[in-house]
Amino acid sequence: MSYTTLDSIQWGGTPLIGVSFAYEGQRSGSSMQYRIRVTIDPLTGASYFGYPIYLSVYVDGGGVTGGYTMKAASPNRWSEAINYDSGWVTVTDPGGYVPLTIRLYSGSGSTRDDSYSYVLP
Repeated sequence: MSYTTLDSIQWGGTPLIGVSFAYEGQRSGSSMQYRIRVTIDPLTGASYFGYPIYLSVYVDGGGVTGGYTMKAASPNRWSEAINYDSGWVTVTDPGGYVPLTIRLYSGSGSTRDDSYSYVLP
């Protein structure tokens, strides 16, 4: 299987940072396994963001990762996409749809802190 895109957003204010969320799912008996991928687009040219970017991912209410550092304060520009892959996360006996929450936030003087909620089939 391949990843299915959930959303593509422009995160924050100035500069706007492109971020996309995707998932892959497979059934394993009575359980479902999910893999979550978060991709931060390159930031180049005159734009810069000299703050860390942290990530928390919750699947079915459980924390998959908390405070994962997607990017440290340095560099303030990056020419390649930054990727996070959760690995396979098992949800036992999912009841219909499975909630997914992704929180992107920063620190060290930046006030960016946003959460995005989706449902996984």
